[in-house]
Amino acid sequence: MRWSSPQLAWLLWGVLALALLWLGGNRARRRQERVLGDPDALRALTGEAGPRARLLRSILTLAAVAAAVVGLMRPQAGFRLVTTTAQGVDLVLAVDLSRSMDARDVRPDRLTAAKGEALALLGALEGSRIGLVEFAGSARIVSPLSTDREGLASLVETATTRDLDQPGTDLGQALERSNLKFMQRFEKVEKLAEERGLEMGRASLEDLDKLWNEVKARR
Repeated sequence: MRWSSPQLAWLLWGVLALALLWLGGNRARRRQERVLGDPDALRALTGEAGPRARLLRSILTLAAVAAAVVGLMRPQAGFRLVTTTAQGVDLVLAVDLSRSMDARDVRPDRLTAAKGEALALLGALEGSRIGLVEFAGSARIVSPLSTDREGLASLVETATTRDLDQPGTDLGQALERSNLKFMQRFEKVEKLAEERGLEMGRASLEDLDKLWNEVKARR
């Protein structure tokens, strides 16, 4: 058994505090009932629940609060390793977020049209690893290569021309950031080939493909 949010365990002290408050309140209630008269007669007149019913109600309430805290801690038991195979491509989307994308020469505007094309591409590339770069006068990597198409789609849908402060359209920097991931991977492929005693210039396409996929799997 493990917990996703064990730091929330301190909330269980709140359950103990509630139990102590209930005990104190119940004792004060009993003293007040004895001062006013016969407790059973008073409950019969007011229609209030008896001690056992109040105790049961309090226990259920405390149990519900404790269960809620345990739920917030997100208990997790066991794990399972699943091996999956997928065929696809590695692709980096570069989205222009310059002010010119607010132009309405395309309905409803350029950015909305570009988002539609990007989302359609994401939907068509099942099994592919896709990254996302946003650029205007500067560029930034929003997402590394990932198979989480829903997360990428959310990033695309929420992108606006106000996300980047520097105005302009620096396509060169966008391409540089996009190629950076692939350059890093090629360097890892070269290093792995050297470790295996393979010469890149003489290795077969099949060997290079195996090295590429192995580096991909390592992320």
